[in-house]
Amino acid sequence: MKLERATKPGRLANGVGRDRGPVVHLVPNPDGKEIHNLSEALCGTYPKHFWSDWAPDNFKVCPKCQKKADKLNNENSGTTTLPMP
Repeated sequence: MKLERATKPGRLANGVGRDRGPVVHLVPNPDGKEIHNLSEALCGTYPKHFWSDWAPDNFKVCPKCQKKADKLNNENSGTTTLPMP
């Protein structure tokens, strides 16, 4: 399963804003869709409108998403594609 790094966007219509999420979520993307069109993250959260692909390396990954990704990776014998920070 391919996972994408994503953040919840800011309050402005284009997704920019100082209130943008400081936590990176891991969102399943098995079909290679554009990140804005994906549904919920591994932890079960989802944005109000769309995901933002702006996910800097220094942002921490959601602990629930990371735990679920590690579990998926172990169950699938390493076939889960984890995104590189």
